[in-house]
Amino acid sequence: MAQLRCLAVALVGLEPAQQLAVSDLLKQEGYSVVTFAGAGQAVAALSNEPPDLFVGGLTAPDLEGWRLCRLVRSSPHVTLSQTPIL
Repeated sequence: MAQLRCLAVALVGLEPAQQLAVSDLLKQEGYSVVTFAGAGQAVAALSNEPPDLFVGGLTAPDLEGWRLCRLVRSSPHVTLSQTPIL
């Protein structure tokens, strides 16, 4: 029987309370979760081993979710370009 792997989700730029709530919810459902304060940090850490999904915050003033979208879809980060962003 084939073994199913745990899906990895990267949370990026969420408010601390949101990050905790979303992380707890995903972990309860069996997901592996990593968190990052900013897009640059996430892209640098995950470029060799992309997650299955990015979840980014789109709120001002830092706009890390928008930055994440731009970085992940840019040509220097081809390994991340197929990863869905929510």
